[in-house]
Amino acid sequence: MTEQATDRQSGPTLLDAVARTFSVELQTPPFPDRLLDLTRALITCPWAAVLTLSEDSAEIALGQVPGDDIGLVSELAKGLLDEGDGADVSVASAAMVARIAAPGGGALALAIGRAQGGQAAQALAYERLSLLAALSYAQNAHPNQMTQNALLRQVQAVAKEPSGDTLQDLADTLARFMSAEYAAVAFYTGGSVSDLKISGQDAGAKRASLPDRLRAEMVETARQQARSSSRFFAAAQGREDGLILHVQGATRNTSATLLAGATYALSQTSARAKRWTKARLMKMGAGALVLVGVALIPLPDRVDIPATVEASERRVLTAPFTAQLTEIAVRDSDTVELGAPLMSLETESVDLDLIEVRAERARALLDREAARAARRAADLRNAELDVERLDARIARLEGQVADAKLSAPIAGLVIAPDLDEKLGTTVRQGDPLIEIADPAALRLSLAIPDDQLGRLATGLEGQFRPDYDPTLSFSASVTDISPAMSIRAETPVLDGRAALAGTTQGLRPGLRGVFALQSDWKPAGQMAYEAIRNWVLLRVWF
Repeated sequence: MTEQATDRQSGPTLLDAVARTFSVELQTPPFPDRLLDLTRALITCPWAAVLTLSEDSAEIALGQVPGDDIGLVSELAKGLLDEGDGADVSVASAAMVARIAAPGGGALALAIGRAQGGQAAQALAYERLSLLAALSYAQNAHPNQMTQNALLRQVQAVAKEPSGDTLQDLADTLARFMSAEYAAVAFYTGGSVSDLKISGQDAGAKRASLPDRLRAEMVETARQQARSSSRFFAAAQGREDGLILHVQGATRNTSATLLAGATYALSQTSARAKRWTKARLMKMGAGALVLVGVALIPLPDRVDIPATVEASERRVLTAPFTAQLTEIAVRDSDTVELGAPLMSLETESVDLDLIEVRAERARALLDREAARAARRAADLRNAELDVERLDARIARLEGQVADAKLSAPIAGLVIAPDLDEKLGTTVRQGDPLIEIADPAALRLSLAIPDDQLGRLATGLEGQFRPDYDPTLSFSASVTDISPAMSIRAETPVLDGRAALAGTTQGLRPGLRGVFALQSDWKPAGQMAYEAIRNWVLLRVWF
C-alpha cells in the first residue's frame, strides 16, 4: 500500500464529520457553523444558509441567500414552523428548506439552493437534506436526550436537599445524559458510604450484586480523592466528607462526571468569611501600597516615528532617446566616481541617419554654390536655409550619439536593483535607468501619524534605529514638517525630514527603521490616566 493511500485511510471519514457536527460536548465552532460546513460537503448546491425561526419571522443567521430567493426561503421556513415539530423538508422551485433541531431546544431552518444537475442531483440533495434533519432530531430532540442544564439542576437539588429521592434522580439523569451502562451516587461520611443509589435499580434486578462491590470501590475513591470521567469524589475544600459518583460504560458526554462533581463541590463551599477582618484589611492595604508603588514607577514616554533613509544628494539618469540598452558597466550597490561610464544605448539607426543627413548637406552646399555663381538670389537663400537646417539636424544626431554613453554625474552609490533585467531591452525616452546617490549625504524621511503631531517640532533630537539591526543607533534631528497630509499604506501622515548627525556608516538609501525622539520620563499612573482621558475625550465625550 502506498504512503498516499495510507494517509487517505487514516484521515477523517464521513462518519467522523457527522459525529463532530452533532457532538453534544463540542462547543467551538458553534453548531450552526458545523452544520453549514457539513451541508456544503455533502450536498452540491449553489448556496446554503442557516436561519433562526421565531413566532412570526425567519432571519438568516449564517451563510448567504441570493436576494431574489430571500422571500421564498423565508416563507418556506415559516411554513415549517407552523406545521409542527419533527424533521421535515419543504421544496420549492429555487430552494429546499429543512427543519433542524438545535442543541438545548428550539428549531433552526437549513436552506439550500436547488442544484442544476437534473432530477437525480435534486433527489440526492433532498435525500441528504432529509438525513441531516433526521440526525439533528435524533441527537438534539430524542425523548431520552438530557440537556446539560437538566443535569446541573439535579446536582443542585442534591446539594440543597440531600435525600434518597434526589440521589436516585441524579443517578438516573447522569446515566441517561452519558448513555452509560449505569451510574451510582452515594454520600461518604465518617469513612463509610451511605445512601447508595444506582440508576434504574428498581427495574434492574440483575444489579443486585453491585452494591457490595460498589461500596468498597467508592470508599477507595473517597480515600484517594479520585477525580476522573468514571470516578469522582466531590467535596468542599478542606472537608473529608462529600459525594461519590461512579459511571460505568459511558458512550457520550464523558466530561459530565467532572462537571457534576465540580458543581456539587462549589455548592458546598462554606459561607463567606466576614467581609471586614483584620487579615483582609491588611491584605487590602498591602495591595493598595503595591498599586501606588507601581503607579509611581517612571516609564519612558517615547515617540516612535516610521522613517526611511534617503539621499539628499542624488541623480536619476533617464533614457535620452528611445533605443536598445546594449551595455551595462555597473551593478547595483557599486560605488562609482564622477564621470565613470555606466551604460550604453544602441546608436546604429542614429549613425545611419547621420550619414544620410551629411550627404544631404553636401548636396545643399553644391546647390548653394551653383546659385551663387548664377546670381540667383532666391535659390541662394533657399540653399542657405537648407544648409542651416541640416547643420542643426546633424548637431542633434551627434548629440544623441554622445548621449548614448551614460556616465556618472556625481560620485556615489549605484541604486538600480532591476538593472540586469533591462539589458537588451528597448527603453523609451524619459524612462528612468539608474540612480546615483551620495552615501555621505543621507537624511531621514519621516511618516508622522496625525495623533503624534502635537509632540513633534523642528529641532527635536532623537535616535534612528534601522530595522535590519536595531542594535545600531544614529543621532538625528527634525529639520522640517510638511503642512499637508499625504497617504502612505492607506494611512494619513505628514511628511517630515530629519538630518543625520555624525557617521552614517552602515546606512544606505531605502533602509527603513524607527526614529525615536528623546524620551520624557513620566510616572506609570500619569501615563495610564492620560491614555484613558484621551480615549474618553475622543470617543465618548461630546
